[in-house]
Amino acid sequence: MVATGAPLGPFGFIDLIGINTAFNVRKMKADATQDPVKILTVKRLKEEFLDLGKLGTSSGEGFYQYPNPAYKDKDFLK
Repeated sequence: MVATGAPLGPFGFIDLIGINTAFNVRKMKADATQDPVKILTVKRLKEEFLDLGKLGTSSGEGFYQYPNPAYKDKDFLK
């Protein structure tokens, strides 16, 4: 965020597009490659987010809680 001046970082962006979208993209890649790291990522996204209803901004919680995510705090990167 500091280097690019972006208003949010990668996890904030994933919350914005939806963790379910990130899950679906990652799952297609994991299924196609059978890469153990990708498979683990898919498993964790499902268990730690999707199964708990944490979809990102649309559900009010993902990597951050909304409407006031931590990355908007002026001291977030300190």
